Order: sequence, then C-alpha cells, then structure tokens
Amino acid sequence: MPPQDDWREACLSRDLPEAGTLAVTLDEQVFCLYRVEGDTFATADRCSHGRGSLSEGILEAHIIECPFHQGCFDIRTGAPTALPCNRPVKTYATREADGIVWLDISPRDVADQS
Repeated sequence: MPPQDDWREACLSRDLPEAGTLAVTLDEQVFCLYRVEGDTFATADRCSHGRGSLSEGILEAHIIECPFHQGCFDIRTGAPTALPCNRPVKTYATREADGIVWLDISPRDVADQS
C-alpha cells in the first residue's frame, strides 16, 4: 500500500527565489527546495554520494550540482546526471498556494516520477 500524503508548510513563497535553493527542516529531515521557471521542486538535501548539502550546490535549469564532488542530479526525478553520483536522490511533491510552498514529506515512488 502506498504511503499517505503528508503535506507540510515548507516556507513562504517569497523565501524561495527563482533559480534558487532553500534548505528546510521538517520532522528532523532536511529537504532542498528549488524554484525553476516559476515551478517548485524538492529533493532530499543530502547528496546520495556523500555528505554534500544540495542546497549549497549550483542550480542550472533543472540540474543541481553537489558542492562536494560536482556530481549532478535532475531535480524533477532525482536521477543522477553526472559522476561520481550513480544513485538517485529522493524527490518529494510540492505545491504552492496562497503565498506558501507546501511539501509532501512522503517520498515519491520512482515509478511515479516519469
């Protein structure tokens, strides 16, 4: 049975700049929020290759580069796009309403991310 949606208020819309990242902590988990072309996205903040914080990385279009080893991920799917990263990062659903960015802290199934 799939996990139930678990929507949480992540931040105010104005706190997430265009082409920017923002680390948020909810339920002792750290997430990285992104805004690209007006849309919001979320992944786990920790790189799957090591301890790099993706919120401290470089965001270009839909690709985030980890600041530690320059591995990259597609923020829409979590898929690695550059070595040394070869495992995806978890992605999370987001929505924006009434000036608030909401985050569903239950991770999406890889099959749901196509």
